[in-house]
Amino acid sequence: MYETFRNGYSGNHIRCRAGKRIFYIEAIQEAKSSNYEGCNELIRKGNELYAKAHRVHQQLVSEEASGNEVVITLLLSHAQNILASADSFKVLCDEFIDLYRRVDEISKK
Repeated sequence: MYETFRNGYSGNHIRCRAGKRIFYIEAIQEAKSSNYEGCNELIRKGNELYAKAHRVHQQLVSEEASGNEVVITLLLSHAQNILASADSFKVLCDEFIDLYRRVDEISKK
C-alpha cells in the first residue's frame, strides 16, 4: 500500500481531500443564495470525496498497525493536514447552511 501511495497515488489523494473542501465552500455559497438543492448535491459530492480519502487513510493506518513501516513524508503529512482541515470545513459548512435555512425561514414570515 505504501508503495502505491509513494508511486503516484498521493497526488490523487491530496486532490481528493482538497476537492472536498472546495465542494463544502461552494455548498455554503449555494445556501447563501437559498439554492438548497444545489447545496445538497455539493455536500454529497464532498462526502463522496471524503469517503475515498478516508479509505486511503485507513489503509495506511492498518498497514502500520499490522507492523509494516509507513514512512512519514512531507507529502503524507500534508495530506493528513488537508484531511483534518476538510473535516473542519464540513462542520462549519453544516453550521452555516443551518443558519442560512433559519434566516430564510424567518424572512418568509
